[in-house]
Amino acid sequence: MVDYSLHILILIAIFAILGVSYNLIMGYTGIISLAHAVFFGIGAYASALLVVNLGIAFPLAMIVSIFFTGISGVLFIILMRKARGDYLAIATLGLQIVVFSIFINWSDVTRGEGGIVGIPRPEFWGFKFSSVLNYAILTMLLCAICFAVAWWTTHSIFGRVLKAIREDEICTQSLGKNVFSYKVTVFALSAGLAAVGGSLYAHYQQFINPFSFTVHDAIMILIIVVVGGAGNLWGSLLGAFILITLPEALRFIPAASIFAAQIRVILFSFVLLLLIFIRPQGLLGEYRFGAVLTRKESAKLDEQGIAELQRQMVVSSQEGERVKHWDLNKPILEVSNLSKSFGGIKAVEDLSFAIMPGKVTGIIGPNGAGKTTLFNLICKYLTPDHGQVYFKGQEVTQLSPYKIARLGIGRSFQDLRIFGRMTVLDNILVALQDYQKDRNLLNLFIFARRAYQQDKQYRESGLHLLEGLGLIDKKDELAEELSYPEQKLLAIARSVATRAEVLMLDEVAAGLDPGSMQALSQLLRRLSENGKTICLVEHNLDFVLGTVDTIFFLDQGRLIAEGPPKQIVQDRKLAEIYFGGIR
Repeated sequence: MVDYSLHILILIAIFAILGVSYNLIMGYTGIISLAHAVFFGIGAYASALLVVNLGIAFPLAMIVSIFFTGISGVLFIILMRKARGDYLAIATLGLQIVVFSIFINWSDVTRGEGGIVGIPRPEFWGFKFSSVLNYAILTMLLCAICFAVAWWTTHSIFGRVLKAIREDEICTQSLGKNVFSYKVTVFALSAGLAAVGGSLYAHYQQFINPFSFTVHDAIMILIIVVVGGAGNLWGSLLGAFILITLPEALRFIPAASIFAAQIRVILFSFVLLLLIFIRPQGLLGEYRFGAVLTRKESAKLDEQGIAELQRQMVVSSQEGERVKHWDLNKPILEVSNLSKSFGGIKAVEDLSFAIMPGKVTGIIGPNGAGKTTLFNLICKYLTPDHGQVYFKGQEVTQLSPYKIARLGIGRSFQDLRIFGRMTVLDNILVALQDYQKDRNLLNLFIFARRAYQQDKQYRESGLHLLEGLGLIDKKDELAEELSYPEQKLLAIARSVATRAEVLMLDEVAAGLDPGSMQALSQLLRRLSENGKTICLVEHNLDFVLGTVDTIFFLDQGRLIAEGPPKQIVQDRKLAEIYFGGIR
């Protein structure tokens, strides 16, 4: 009975490793994969073949299998880099089928359906893990190490960006994050951790064949994460415990033991459906504790908030070295002959203008004039049909969105695009992170202490920002639980936190009360006086007139007027266009 209990404990630990590794992809990055059993199998076969055929010691064989499986994960995500959502899920299912076929048919290596037999138990430093107790200790130790690696990854700068990718890839790019690089890294890490589970499984069973790594196993791993809670590593441990122990409990029911295999499938399905209806976030969920609800009034952007946001920009200029010196007599952002059509509709047509540094520029025009399209072209969320965009004399037309953001062009979005299932504080911290260092997962482990101190500094800066906005008491709430004005203020703070030299703000004042709108206008003016360049699209003319230095008036994708605010508003023809009069 003791050996049987240890056997169950070993299986729980192995599938806990698989659940934790898969949670990195599904729970934190938001990628649904139906092929995690592939990495489980590759790790098992690699380790078994190295030990059986080449006589390599277990520790080295496991390390090689981790590396090889990680490379497999990288190759897969590179091949599938253009697939999104359901298409990527279908692609992973195809990968599962293809690799399973390779396991069966490449008999010279995998030995086909007969599998690999005689896989020895691990042995190193003169000690052989031959007993179930010794193997249970080894498995639990490696499970703890895998959990620690995943925990440090997800509770770091790197993990915070993974959550942002899960929430909104486009917005994550606007913060200077190379989304594809993060996906490649997390797939490599997830696959490598799965290889640890595969290696342990192969050496414990001492026999593997292709039927040990089928799509049913991939679905079981998925269920482990869903049952425990996606985005919660402790939930993966709980899910593994439940899904391993429940079927084993059937063995002690005389009538059920005969049909244990069939009942197991029914039981898994029942548990999954029950959770979907009762607790879709899983037993633990991503956030196990309730949000902090201590404030009743709505947040407002007051004088304290203005001062704090301005201080953040000054600090970022001094410490982050994001602000580069530039001749104030030269345009910092130029658009030359920019055009974009959607079918027969010319959204932007042969548009040229220049924005001077340290100024607040407003872009106005009637609905459909091409204002937001222009922002998307400048930041490369749309590719122009022709024309060029220059930032500080450098052409950036062909750069990707995250590279443009890293150069110093930040933006907000008309539809906010806050990270709803992340906390208010984490929304700010993602934007505060250093553009160059936060993407290196290796440095996160090699220089762990420095990474911890850096994250602590980010957290202090983020708390100061939220305090200035009046959102400090809601720092631990999910952003989606804020009121619309509060979400708007959060989006403003996140734009400021990027430390960009040029801030492109799309309808930033919409939804704010008059007092907050006036305070926001003062903030933008003070930021421009501090050397920041502001370009905003806005429909509220009172806000525009009280904020900007220059107005560009667009209509049907063309620039039809530019000049100081008073000159533009006094033009009767422009007023007729803007307010829908007869032309």
